[in-house]
Amino acid sequence: MLGLGRIVAGHTLRYTGKCLHPHLIRDIVAVTWLDRHPDDYLTICKLLWHQDVLATLQVYGRDFEESHAVCRMEAWLKSRPKQR
Repeated sequence: MLGLGRIVAGHTLRYTGKCLHPHLIRDIVAVTWLDRHPDDYLTICKLLWHQDVLATLQVYGRDFEESHAVCRMEAWLKSRPKQR
């Protein structure tokens, strides 16, 4: 795998001017997915071959803070039908 990592890093450096290793590309994909699908840690867990979703939450859920939770709760409350 180290050989593949060097190949990927070399090609990304050559063609983009940035050295991206395969693990960094995995992180970019995971963070981008979660930005667009904030509830879907299970998909990333399976895609990255983590043993369980807790490992995924430990790595990618660390940036989820209270303000995110409040915003999502407010959006959910606004989306509910009005009670009469």
